[in-house]
Amino acid sequence: AYLNLVQQVRNEGGTCRLRGVLLTLPEGVPAGSPGEVRMRAKFPGLLPQVIPFDPEVARALVLGRPLVVVRPGSPAASQYASLAEALDLVTVPAVVAEPEPEPVLAAAAAAP
Repeated sequence: AYLNLVQQVRNEGGTCRLRGVLLTLPEGVPAGSPGEVRMRAKFPGLLPQVIPFDPEVARALVLGRPLVVVRPGSPAASQYASLAEALDLVTVPAVVAEPEPEPVLAAAAAAP
């Protein structure tokens, strides 16, 4: 799918530049684990950031919204925001939480 997207962009006259490969961790594997160390030894081009397993990613996907908007404080959102800043992909704060809707209060007036 990624290669098809790159080809489509190129066919439309655009350019793509690979900035690196991002390591995402499966459930139960913490950052800095022996598995991550082995991956980094085998693939020295991995980006320094690592995205931890975070169930909030699936929830944001179901909502069709970016994780950094839906759950800006989640572990994965924090790492994605850090990555965007490190790659100079943002010029404003990466995490902007949407305000919670204000509760609607209903009042009944008694007739005199």
